[in-house]
Amino acid sequence: MKPIFSIRYITERVVPATVEFEEIAGRVKMWDYGDGKFGYYDSSDQTKIQHTYQKDGTFKVSARDMSGDLSDILTITILPKTIPDPAPTPTLSFWGAFIAWLKKLFGMA
Repeated sequence: MKPIFSIRYITERVVPATVEFEEIAGRVKMWDYGDGKFGYYDSSDQTKIQHTYQKDGTFKVSARDMSGDLSDILTITILPKTIPDPAPTPTLSFWGAFIAWLKKLFGMA
C-alpha cells in the first residue's frame, strides 16, 4: 500500500505542538490524529492539514481515503513542557546564622 500522507512539519515537539500533515495523493477524507480528535474534509484541494496537540504522549496518526481504505500509520511523540525548578532558597542553620552574626559583630564579614 502506498502512503497517502506525510508529516510536513512540526512547530516544536513540546506541548502545545502544531503538526502539518500533507496528502500525497490528495485523497484523504478523514484523519485520526491519535489523541481522540478527528478531522473530516470533503474538499479535494485541501492537501495540507494542521492539528495542534494539547497533551504530551505518543500518537498514532492515520487517514482514510475516499474509498474508506486505511492508510499507513505514522507515530508522533510530543514531549511535555518542562518547568524549571525554582532556585533553592539559601537557608542557614542556627550555628551558621550565629557565626555570621559574630563575624558581622566583630567586623569580620
